[in-house]
Amino acid sequence: MNHKIKILKKERFCSGRVFTSQNALFLILILWVTGCATSLPEERHHPYHYPEKLVYVDEPTGEYLGRPYEVLGWVRAREHFPTLEQDPNSQKICINYYNKAASDLLKEAKKPGGNAVIKVRSVVMLLDGKTEEHSTAECSDDGAEGEILVRGIAIKWKPLSEEEKKKRSRN
Repeated sequence: MNHKIKILKKERFCSGRVFTSQNALFLILILWVTGCATSLPEERHHPYHYPEKLVYVDEPTGEYLGRPYEVLGWVRAREHFPTLEQDPNSQKICINYYNKAASDLLKEAKKPGGNAVIKVRSVVMLLDGKTEEHSTAECSDDGAEGEILVRGIAIKWKPLSEEEKKKRSRN
């Protein structure tokens, strides 16, 4: 009887090896499929446009050049954006979200009755707690998410006098 038991154990062992290799193939197949399915999606960024007629880096220009205004106060905006891909176009992405933040500044300025925003600056927070202001788009990036902080001064146009209206209508 001992002899028969040993034979049965060998058969189980052999059949177990075949089953184990099938499991290994199945496991490799599952890992391959899930590995392909968990790749990161491609980043998509909606294009934003700078509101040139009502948001100014310095003083008003164009048709509002020299027009008197009343200062309402500071407005601020912050935008976050994904930066998982190391893209050589990261400055373009920064400018794109600077444009969105500038639009948000205008929305914030309109809440208390403002018409425009002047002296728009991007703000960079340094590690030592200090801040830097730039008249161009400057973003911070931690490798997974980018951020841009902007601020400006909300203004409200003063009504034009009759004399100024005539001057502007001639031009």
